Amino acid sequence: MTSRLIIIVTGANGGVGFGICQRLLDQLAQKKCPDARAAWVTEQPPSSDDEPVCTELTLIMACRSLKRAESARMKLLYSLREYVELLTREKGYDGHAERFEANLTVDVMYLDLAVVSSVFQFSEQIAHRYPYISHIICNAGVGGLIGIDWPVAIKQVLTTPVAAVTTPLFNLQRSGEISADGLGWVWQCNVFGHYVLFRCLETVLKQAPRRFGGRVIWMSSHEASHKFYDADDYQLIKTSHAYETSKYYIDVISAHLDSRAVASSSGTEPTIRHVIVDPGIASTAISSEQIGMFLDFVKLLAFYLARVMGSQYHTITVTNAAVAAVHLSLLPLAFKSTIPIKYSSQANVWGNAYVGKSGIPDWEEFGAEGEGWLDQCEDLYERFSKENAVASAASSPKLI
Repeated sequence: MTSRLIIIVTGANGGVGFGICQRLLDQLAQKKCPDARAAWVTEQPPSSDDEPVCTELTLIMACRSLKRAESARMKLLYSLREYVELLTREKGYDGHAERFEANLTVDVMYLDLAVVSSVFQFSEQIAHRYPYISHIICNAGVGGLIGIDWPVAIKQVLTTPVAAVTTPLFNLQRSGEISADGLGWVWQCNVFGHYVLFRCLETVLKQAPRRFGGRVIWMSSHEASHKFYDADDYQLIKTSHAYETSKYYIDVISAHLDSRAVASSSGTEPTIRHVIVDPGIASTAISSEQIGMFLDFVKLLAFYLARVMGSQYHTITVTNAAVAAVHLSLLPLAFKSTIPIKYSSQANVWGNAYVGKSGIPDWEEFGAEGEGWLDQCEDLYERFSKENAVASAASSPKLI
């Protein structure tokens, strides 16, 4: 008998978040789920033709726009229906896809990571509605892109064309932006908001069935970098490269969270594992909104050219970009390394997606400093938690 997966995906209504949802459904609709296999180890996880990875799923789309999320939900269900019909026509079909579809629940819930009170409210609703959470996929985030430095762009394209569409140096970002909570906006949306979400749901994650174990998937980026780090600006308010630094924060903080979880594991208490995932470089509707349709088309052509020239990081489609997140969601936790590793979505020249592995750049230098980043998040979480408790008590009806 298989247990129900209950998975939260933040920012699920578009881009890579939508790709993660779609790939999850397509994979789990298959009895022999390819993404649940550990391609980099000789000994594969135990499997049986009679035992699918999962027959029941609750997918929670946590989004800031309920309208867009509901539209994405309908698109997901329609896409799954088409895929199930395709699977039913395969030779030897045994009914698994239809059983999975019948046991699927896709819920839409409001969550704004830029407002800490929204995270607390969302978490309280989750704790009341669901018996446990098996996964949180921390996908939502912001880049703060406001334009392109054309002289720098032209120079980089002419001198290092593949790097120009892999780790661009010409993206102009907002700086000095503060959230409604008085925190660095990009830092809160990309790092702290998800940290609060994990801490609020930590107990609920520990209730997950042991077969799956509670796990948190942290979405990083191929552009993650400590190059612009400033110890006096840890909330990334002053920097004009908040996006790259925030993603590096995610790498280091989540690695420390996983290390602490493993170190404190007693063998009897459930252990929540933390996984770092890089989606590679995908083309999304978000970039079209930022730079316009023509430039977005040119960029897409450049992505394909970069892949032909040997770049494995240009996943291009959102379902390819989702391969690492889905793989590390379905892979048995026994195959998750206990040393800091970043799992990345990659694709070959033909567009076939696979999962790569790498270390965290300059871990020796910034690993220890990352302990302080994690402590800063925890101190802020404790402060907001106390404020939320006071606010909740004040708004509760008084018994006479």
